[in-house]
Amino acid sequence: MFRSMLAALLITAARMVDVVAGKMVERPQVVVTDGRIVSVGQAGDTVPTGSRVVWLPGMTLLPGLIDMHVHPTSVAAIDGHRGLDYTNSFWTAAGVGNALKTLRADFTTVRNVGSANFDDVGLRQAIDQGYVPGPRIVAATWALGATGCIAELRSGETKQPLCFFQGGVGAVLSPQFSDVLIPTVLKMVVR
Repeated sequence: MFRSMLAALLITAARMVDVVAGKMVERPQVVVTDGRIVSVGQAGDTVPTGSRVVWLPGMTLLPGLIDMHVHPTSVAAIDGHRGLDYTNSFWTAAGVGNALKTLRADFTTVRNVGSANFDDVGLRQAIDQGYVPGPRIVAATWALGATGCIAELRSGETKQPLCFFQGGVGAVLSPQFSDVLIPTVLKMVVR
């Protein structure tokens, strides 16, 4: 829906950053079909008949950016126990808006590093099937963390691993049960 087009799109500009060759290309042309770049060349190269043309004089094209650490189904302004004021479905809906903002900021691919209820997978499916606009999502599903990282809660002298979920709300895994619980949780996440 959002990514499909009736005709190929030809984008031309003054310059383009070629990150593979490490150089600037003068007078580039990029052909996009069904939301995907199908060819990159220079002005004058053959293009599909009937292509819509977007001319960006004086502009420089660059590849889509990739953000390797995002939480699209979170809202930074809602932290701590305030997350309890919202339903589980709120976070997925917030993710739709965040996906659009991310795409408009020129990020075409993101790596989600954790969300609850497989919200990131659902958001990715909605984007991939054209129901909502957004970047390609590499989904992590549930966040996992090692001892000593942000996913750890210190309670006095006792270290207790903490799995963060939405809005900073999480479940503490007691140290005496972690040998049993953590492998079980990992198996559930992987499957």
